[in-house]
Amino acid sequence: MIILRFQKTALVCFVALFCFSGSLFALSSIEGQSPVERHGALTVKDGKLLDRHGEVVVLRGMSLFWSQWMPQFYNEKTVQWLVDDWKVNVVRAAMAVEHGGYLRNPEREKAKIFAVIDACIAAGVYVIVDWHDHNAVDHEEQAIAFFKEVAERYGHHPNIIYETYNEPLNTHSWEHVKQYHEAVVSAIRSIDPDNLILLGTPYWSQAVDVASLSPLEGFDNLAYTFHFYASDPHHQERLRGRAETAMRNGLCLFVSEWGVSESTGDGAFDVEKTDRWIQWMEENQLSWVVWSIADKEETSAALRPGASGEGGWTESDLTPAGRYIRDRIRSLNVTGELPTTTRALRLDNTEVDDAELKRICYQNPELVELTLGGTQVTDEGLIHLLQLPRLRVLRLSRTATTDAGMNILAKCETLESIDVSQTQIGDQGVWELRALPRLRILNLFQTLVTDTGLASFQDADHRSATRIERLNLDRCPITDDGIAKLASLTNLSWLHLGVTAITDTALAELAKFESLTEVIVTRTETTLEGVEQLRRARPDMNVRDNVSENVSPEAIEEAAEFRRQRMPIREEGRLRQ
Repeated sequence: MIILRFQKTALVCFVALFCFSGSLFALSSIEGQSPVERHGALTVKDGKLLDRHGEVVVLRGMSLFWSQWMPQFYNEKTVQWLVDDWKVNVVRAAMAVEHGGYLRNPEREKAKIFAVIDACIAAGVYVIVDWHDHNAVDHEEQAIAFFKEVAERYGHHPNIIYETYNEPLNTHSWEHVKQYHEAVVSAIRSIDPDNLILLGTPYWSQAVDVASLSPLEGFDNLAYTFHFYASDPHHQERLRGRAETAMRNGLCLFVSEWGVSESTGDGAFDVEKTDRWIQWMEENQLSWVVWSIADKEETSAALRPGASGEGGWTESDLTPAGRYIRDRIRSLNVTGELPTTTRALRLDNTEVDDAELKRICYQNPELVELTLGGTQVTDEGLIHLLQLPRLRVLRLSRTATTDAGMNILAKCETLESIDVSQTQIGDQGVWELRALPRLRILNLFQTLVTDTGLASFQDADHRSATRIERLNLDRCPITDDGIAKLASLTNLSWLHLGVTAITDTALAELAKFESLTEVIVTRTETTLEGVEQLRRARPDMNVRDNVSENVSPEAIEEAAEFRRQRMPIREEGRLRQ
């Protein structure tokens, strides 16, 4: 977590879990009842959050961004849209305290919070009144005055949930934070005896295990906030373990803030890690609120820059994070089950164009595999692939994509397999793709790639290319010079060099490729003697040549003519550095 949150720039279906608990988790309006009408006042008992019927209740919703920086969303229309379209049953109003917030402009910031509270009460959903502060221990007097005013004005409504301290820092001890909580909770309870109060813990509300050893005493209906950012490598099993320790020790936890990004609010959106966190929260029946409703240029923001401040958002207004979270909140709060997802689409030889690709990407954000061979997709449409945070396999054969499109694909860092066969991809395109950190399979069949393009794999600044395991250069204008440039591909196990201009010189070079287990050299300029020498040098390698593959003389002659037509391309290979 960072001190200043403004700087934050398909799931496996849990059938067994939800088949018995759909009625427990489905919290949207039924039979005309709002969530608050259905569940009423919330209480805490034996480490669980219960409704007025004594049944476990799980709230799921969205947090607004820091109030002083995103004021446009603090209104009735935004709240109503989140309730009607996203199906949230809780909204968190994050009132900024420092950095131009409540301490400097108390009336302005209170007005925003009261507007959201009023809207949530009218809509029948719960509202978290969040003292969004990292240094609340220094602002105890102001916090008490604020929460007493909230309690006096709204404490008789069961919708109200108080969050008295967003995220204490790692420099604040639990003893110090606990003293602050005791003072603020006492002030609230002097007016509102029973509405739920959420208590932050040190280390950005992660030290719940420490708090569980010395929780507040003498008060009812207290829960402890637990925060995480799902894609952060430091927010994984160890952090879940801290929460599990706290729960074993009897604490009721409430995830009042989490995001799909890294802890900066930006960085990666790892869908698999995020799926795991949601699974964990659902298994432990924890209520959760996602950061954030904002149109900021950062991974965790649910909205694209310029999105309306009054709801009414279309699919194109949502970021990948926004679409992912909206789908899960809607599904879990309505049906009690996670949404079904499309992982692979085969659209080859269809009429899909750039506009249709945009729609497909927006509607299927969890695609892992996408086949677009023979479609009308162009370089311009490839920009929409950036909305697919877990795309691994992409097939673009026989499309109008060029080197310019490869510059876009180079930003799709999850790609592991790319097929651009029979396209106009050339040396520049290979240079663009070489830096993809996970690329293992690259099909360049009958493209314009020459020896110059293969030199890209020697770039010392981009060693990720050494991950490539399978490379298809069939019918590319490649010569012996290009083969030596592949030596840096230390994981290369399969190589197709059919109908290239390589000779026995290249075969001698291939004998040095220790990882190579299969090579295809049919219809090349190699000789039977050269092939046999390679087999003797590398008996572990499967060498497929004209003889072993029964290639006809006519096919060999056709390949020779093809090379004669293609080899002039070699003179055109240039790289834009």
